[in-house]
Amino acid sequence: MEEKEEFNKLFNKKQDDEIIIWSDDNVGFTVIRKYPDNLSFIPAKNKNGVVDTVCMIKVGFADKEESNEKRLFGSVSKVSKYLLSNHWNYDFNDPEAPTKDSLEESKRSLQPIDLDITDFLYKKDKKKIIDKNKNNEEISLNELIEKIYKLHLKTIKITGSWFRLKVKVKNQATEPVEDIKKFLIMFLYNVFGKTLQSENKTSFEEGLFKPYSHKRLYSLADEQVDLFHTGIKISKKPAYLSAITIFIIMLISTYWIYLLWWKELKEQNQVVQISFAMVLILIIDYIIPHFILCVINLLIRFRIRMWKWKITIN
Repeated sequence: MEEKEEFNKLFNKKQDDEIIIWSDDNVGFTVIRKYPDNLSFIPAKNKNGVVDTVCMIKVGFADKEESNEKRLFGSVSKVSKYLLSNHWNYDFNDPEAPTKDSLEESKRSLQPIDLDITDFLYKKDKKKIIDKNKNNEEISLNELIEKIYKLHLKTIKITGSWFRLKVKVKNQATEPVEDIKKFLIMFLYNVFGKTLQSENKTSFEEGLFKPYSHKRLYSLADEQVDLFHTGIKISKKPAYLSAITIFIIMLISTYWIYLLWWKELKEQNQVVQISFAMVLILIIDYIIPHFILCVINLLIRFRIRMWKWKITIN
């Protein structure tokens, strides 16, 4: 609680700013700010002429690790004040809602682009923000908010066409990464019985700002079986998958096409047969899951590279 108050006090809001202090475990706040009148974007208004479309800036960090330097995460986006105030949709009979004509006019104008901010650190001892893009230059929280706000406005200026195009391309390139990552993590669990979650306290940065450690790939205790009563524990799902694979090979060799190598293997002693089964289990229980984790980490590294190109604040 004390750290939240210290961080939030570092920001001095402008006269028209609205501030929302985060109530969850994360430290930070949200700034609601109006768009200037001299831009290509036209905000929606209600029938009384009150502006509904505003800019929402979020800045904070996850308070999960005891360290002096905290990686800040931030975002800026276009939002509707009416929808933010617990309305799931526009009610055009409500005088507080923007009018239908105003919304249509706003949609026809040049639209601002949502941005994510990842290249800043918060130093608790100095109560300063570190700009990693400018040789660790120290800036205030107010300066950071202004930088984010101006960067967002740059996407709706005629002179910012190249920057706007670059951001659009990067957004389209990075958007599928999270969905693919989630699918592969779910695939690891459902097919191979592996999880990336840990009982120990780990950095929230893994999977977002840096690749996962391979040490985090493990099998849940209640999802393991004893391999051939040797005391070696493996995941149930790879064990079942290995058994199914061997059964399919036997089925194919018996009823479809005669596999000479399988015939030779069956004629060998039990040691050879068990060795074949253990190698198959090794591939399914270890090699393939770690290969999938390597693919996940490649996607994360790709997204980080794209973020670094996209979120450079001058």
